[in-house]
Amino acid sequence: MLNRFIEGGFDYIKLDFMAHGAIEGVHYDKRISTGIQAYNYGMAHIRSLLSPERVGRPFFINLSIAPVFPYQYAHARRISCDAFGSIQDTEYMLNSLTYGWWMNNSLYRYNDPDHTVLYKSLKKPPTTENEAVSRLNASVIAGTVLLLSDDYRMEEARARTEKLLSNSNITRLARKGMSFRPVEGNTGSAASEFFTLQDGDEFYLAAFNYSDREAEKIINLSRIGLDERVEHVATDLWTGERMTVSKVLNIRLDAAQSRIFSIDRA
Repeated sequence: MLNRFIEGGFDYIKLDFMAHGAIEGVHYDKRISTGIQAYNYGMAHIRSLLSPERVGRPFFINLSIAPVFPYQYAHARRISCDAFGSIQDTEYMLNSLTYGWWMNNSLYRYNDPDHTVLYKSLKKPPTTENEAVSRLNASVIAGTVLLLSDDYRMEEARARTEKLLSNSNITRLARKGMSFRPVEGNTGSAASEFFTLQDGDEFYLAAFNYSDREAEKIINLSRIGLDERVEHVATDLWTGERMTVSKVLNIRLDAAQSRIFSIDRA
């Protein structure tokens, strides 16, 4: 089967339910006595079949529902189970990022935030534009394998995707392939509301409102590692709005809304 993908010119494969290959049991190869031993054996075989030396080109391997360890067989791993387009799905995925951000570019080159639905999932109602922006923002700050997933036969899906993906500030951030870190790491079953990224001289803050009501999110600059003794300028990457900030950043968010800011010294 893998040879058929190679012959067809593909250079990307996503393999699902990989944890099933690590289940304990009786194995055909009697030299294998544990589930992880079987998983290592199978994944090493897949990696050898899809190696650039054999294929003649790079071949990207992405895993879903896979053990965290061993990790050396793939370029990416989906960080959560299924996540669709609602704000509840966004928080669910970001809960996984809250506790699993560190795997990006350490164990796996990319965290995979699952398919990014911007308009409508199968058998589900359309999402609001705030939900769509939040789902996209969540995927961008995850690392990211940005796999868009809508039915583009629907005019509304095409229009929304074209609108949101035309924001070069957001797509540039996605191309970094860097995971944001949660500001708070002990959030129980919920996701952190704030995430940050320091990339050289660039600093970014993402803020999310997971509720169905508008909210004001307040964050001290010192809590995100910035010097609160000096003024900073926060620029919204979606609207271009700029505001001068000292000590505390107040962020107003509508229901299911999120915002990403770049923050520089004034």
